[in-house]
Amino acid sequence: MKFQKQISLTPGIENLFNEYLRFYGVTKGADEIKMFLKNNLAMSNVVICSALNGDVEVGFCQSYIIPNSLSLNKMAIFNDLYIAESHRGEGIGKKLMEFNEKELFAIGVDRCELSTATGNKVAQHLYVREGWKIESEFHYFYKYISK
Repeated sequence: MKFQKQISLTPGIENLFNEYLRFYGVTKGADEIKMFLKNNLAMSNVVICSALNGDVEVGFCQSYIIPNSLSLNKMAIFNDLYIAESHRGEGIGKKLMEFNEKELFAIGVDRCELSTATGNKVAQHLYVREGWKIESEFHYFYKYISK
């Protein structure tokens, strides 16, 4: 298994991202997905890493880097992690997260945050096992903004 930071978009990453969206019940067109990922790769504050089995991408993760006012440093929102169904249970998610953390640390990130669906017990177990803490100090709020 090989891990790499993506510098360009590949059909494998597009397909994995589409599978990731479907996992969360979201349907988007192929062109829309391609444009979203191409735009993200062009931004300096987005890190996309992938896991390859030979030449085939079997997993990816995507992080967004933002300023952290409390540490006066950078932090990352570890936004997406997806492993192809046929490769789950092989430890790829753990290794991909470790690779991603090294990439983020190398560019000055000192904290990561993530969220996952409340029903995604497999991911929650992985995160806790890898040292992630469940937030207890802050409540996170969201609001969809419209015209």
